Amino acid sequence: MNLIKPQDVQNVTFHKAAFGYSKEEVDQYLDEMAVAVQGLWREIDDLKSDLQEQAQRIDNYRNMEEDLKNTFILAQQSAGEIRENAV
Repeated sequence: MNLIKPQDVQNVTFHKAAFGYSKEEVDQYLDEMAVAVQGLWREIDDLKSDLQEQAQRIDNYRNMEEDLKNTFILAQQSAGEIRENAV
């Protein structure tokens, strides 16, 4: 995927032609596009950061889940041993 960067919009050039578009209007629109693209890039960066944070949280929860499973297994084993010793 070839993403457009704000600099790409700002640095674009067009050839002059008779009866072409208004240079001022085109420049103004490209400036607006550059700002919009910059906003999208910031949003992408924020979303990537959020995704990394969520992935880290998931890893932490998986580790906690594994610890809880192991604790539960040990508790079951201990309960079984206590029952055996009580008999």
